[in-house]
Amino acid sequence: MGGRFRTRLLRPMIYKQPTVAGGGASGITFDSGWSGSGTFADGQIVSVAKSGGGLGLRTDERPLLWIPGESNFLRDSTYSRLTTTMTARGNASIDSSIKPNNAAGSISQAWPLNSVAGTADHCFFSNDPVWAFTTDSVRVSLKRYHNWALDTDDNDKCFRLWPTAFGAPDVYHKIAPTGASTISVEGYTDQHDATNGASYFWNENFAEDTWATYEHLFKESSDNAFDGICRLYRNAGRAHPESYGWKTRNSGGEPGSAVKTQGYLDQFSNPTSTGMESGGRELKICHIYITDTLACFYVSSESTWTQTTMNGSNDPGITREYQLPTQDSGSDTGCGLYLRKGSLSSLSGLYLWFCPPDGSTPQRVGVFT
Repeated sequence: MGGRFRTRLLRPMIYKQPTVAGGGASGITFDSGWSGSGTFADGQIVSVAKSGGGLGLRTDERPLLWIPGESNFLRDSTYSRLTTTMTARGNASIDSSIKPNNAAGSISQAWPLNSVAGTADHCFFSNDPVWAFTTDSVRVSLKRYHNWALDTDDNDKCFRLWPTAFGAPDVYHKIAPTGASTISVEGYTDQHDATNGASYFWNENFAEDTWATYEHLFKESSDNAFDGICRLYRNAGRAHPESYGWKTRNSGGEPGSAVKTQGYLDQFSNPTSTGMESGGRELKICHIYITDTLACFYVSSESTWTQTTMNGSNDPGITREYQLPTQDSGSDTGCGLYLRKGSLSSLSGLYLWFCPPDGSTPQRVGVFT
């Protein structure tokens, strides 16, 4: 699955070491240590650089898949590294009426798809898994819109990773309209041992018929160590503090030592046992960003890194719009970016952020003017 394009879509960006840290550029004022060139406005290609380097970016830092919801299920060929043809699953369509701000449409699917107990449905794409990767890290961002009017627990594994051979250990984030949602590493005798935090349950401020941005971050742990990353954010509200570590590998066989290499979106387990047969249910997604590293750039209204933990009613309501790296432009000192405001009304007054590839605290790049 996957591959690289034979022809280069964009010429490489050439970087010069910045001479003035914290200098300005058209449309942005950089924080100390950052600089760049280009017109920093929606729809423009720019470059950013950090004095002294340390970004740790690959030459081709583009995501595996960038799928705008309105694109008839198609990946964007310019900003996706995979060349996989994305095809619609049964009962899925493009909705041009219910969509995020500034989008032309969203990918929509009505439920149920089947009524066979013990089976698992996968949303939207006939590609199953949706993506595969070879690194030990994954970052996924997308917008979701739920209509769960008649259901109590859809067992929606909104993010799930498996090893090549089916079975445990797998890792998933589950969201539900009522009750506790979970982040789980299956395959343990006692799943509470998966995290060195207090619990792998969290309460989500679920809002029906409302667009929300979900971010899923995963990094394999060392054998028998709680140094893995398994995070979920909804509108920048986190399920657990970043200090929580996850044990996703165990050399003794529990939960196993197999590296996860296959990824799924919105996989529904045992549909007839969870209320999906009641109908009246719909799920929409838009702006799918999937990459095999934790490194990224995004724009948001956060002047400082948000540290809000979900508690059922606490929703910071922050939209993080992921920016798209250009082909063959990444390095340890900088990157080329295609700027996009996404669902935001304007970039003016918002902030550009960089998330390091090791999953550490994001660094602020600058503020748009």
